[in-house]
Amino acid sequence: MFADGVEQMQNRRCGGLSICHWARTGRERNLYNSLSKGGATVLPFGAGAGGNLAGTTLMLERDMNRYLERVNSGEKPIMAMTESHPDHRLHARVVAQIEAGYINLRQLASDFGVDVGSATEICEIWCRRGLLEKRLCDYQLTIPGQFWYVNISQSVLELLATRQGEPIRSVVAL
Repeated sequence: MFADGVEQMQNRRCGGLSICHWARTGRERNLYNSLSKGGATVLPFGAGAGGNLAGTTLMLERDMNRYLERVNSGEKPIMAMTESHPDHRLHARVVAQIEAGYINLRQLASDFGVDVGSATEICEIWCRRGLLEKRLCDYQLTIPGQFWYVNISQSVLELLATRQGEPIRSVVAL
């Protein structure tokens, strides 16, 4: 069904903005999702809004009545606030790349000083299973790989642990 959905969008001349966002015109750019998942500073405004600020992830009240109650009583309508993982910049880059349909392990190794050996091994396995295609400098997600992108993101993050043997416990919103 996912592959059929991709084909339907392409047949209607919609361009892919990410794996799960499409656009008909250049005015549709998916900036909120691209920026927030890429680790940019995003201030949340309105019920259900989420954002990132100085290493902190915020989520405002989703329920409109609760949101309005808190605003009207002079409270900040924050539903959840968490400190970002120490490797949140790496996490954000991995998620941003994969949501754009690729993963560039050499770039991640260069930019973050992480060992990409085990991630390279799993990417090669995923190539043999049809989830990725090896390109000159990166791996491109196939249509089945796009369907499984959340699992691929989580697996890559777990394999790029940068602390002495400490596994990455991702808190990136996928």
